[in-house]
Amino acid sequence: MDIDFWTRFAGTPLKSGLGWAIAMAYFVYVINISINRRAVSGTLRSYRSATIIKTLIWPLFAGYFFFAAIDLLTREWLGAFLDVAVCVILLRDWERYKDSDDWWKGKGTKLKKKLRSMFTASSPAMAGAGA
Repeated sequence: MDIDFWTRFAGTPLKSGLGWAIAMAYFVYVINISINRRAVSGTLRSYRSATIIKTLIWPLFAGYFFFAAIDLLTREWLGAFLDVAVCVILLRDWERYKDSDDWWKGKGTKLKKKLRSMFTASSPAMAGAGA
């Protein structure tokens, strides 16, 4: 892989824009963590903030991981260290909020049931498939 390409990419407005977008998303994430810590469990405020936290955690992790890789390729050690530190913090938060009550809770089992009912032979969607 050409390191010169990543060095040129590091100075582009695209990287700056992505960096600002990830920084703003992280800002919203941190605000929702502080709201969730103050909210009483089981309230609408806690439910909303936990949903936002769970929605933002994986795109933030992917973004900071991408920037850490770019910083390692361009030999910017401090930036890489800080990005990896944020990734570790995000993973620890994911463990903390794994059991929280949010919109995503139970969506996997509902999706499996929906897919199973769609692809069984007795379902109306598959009735015309054999003809």
